Amino acid sequence: MRLLSFLTTRPELDQICRHLVFTWPGADPIQQAAIGHLANDGAITFSGQFGYTDQVTRAFGVINVWDSLPSSLAIREQRIVVCSSASEVAERFPHIALAIPELAHLMAVPLISNLTPVGVFIVSGNHPLNDREQGEVTMLAVALALSLSLAGGWASTVPPGSDPQSPKPQSLGASRGSSPHDFVPDQLTERQSAVLLLLAEGLANRQIAVRVGFSESTIRQETMAIYDYLGVHTRVDARKAAHLLGLAEAPKNAVF
Repeated sequence: MRLLSFLTTRPELDQICRHLVFTWPGADPIQQAAIGHLANDGAITFSGQFGYTDQVTRAFGVINVWDSLPSSLAIREQRIVVCSSASEVAERFPHIALAIPELAHLMAVPLISNLTPVGVFIVSGNHPLNDREQGEVTMLAVALALSLSLAGGWASTVPPGSDPQSPKPQSLGASRGSSPHDFVPDQLTERQSAVLLLLAEGLANRQIAVRVGFSESTIRQETMAIYDYLGVHTRVDARKAAHLLGLAEAPKNAVF
């Protein structure tokens, strides 16, 4: 067991959670989101969150995969867990309802890498789910994009002295071991950001080359660098990751 501390979250993962709360693609809005990492010893450490209060941190100070919590159940049974109303939350997880009385729905889904659960994604809201089926579909789609984005680049935000076998912190741009390149940058260059914006719009390499004024071979090289940065292998996955991470929005002064 280890402490579940929202004070040790990673800023970039906090930003992902914040972005998801404000741009949630489902019909029913959410008010809170969290990303948890599953360690080798079964402990769940939350590496990113937005919207949860210190009260929640105090109420759920220790958590592992065998606890009777939505995140634990989702990982343990490798399935989505959904409570679409406050009464369902109170019936299935009364300790959560007592700690967060305003909670009206919650969803938890495991994050999978190479057929193995590596973490959990959780969202909750202060209003009931009007469309449970659509909520589940949205949740699974976002979890897939998260799994692709975070594969091999997890940050195990554990306190000093914890399990030394747990993965060490890495940035999303850190080397993932599966890349054919020796170095993956910590951030995209200006040109790569421009290419990613156009890729996210669905443009082919030839179309992107015309838009940014570089050769198609240069765009192909930049696209491969973008794949390495995002930890993906296809244009479809790159588009999903770009939208999820907020990288598919052009700055106001963009000229391409």
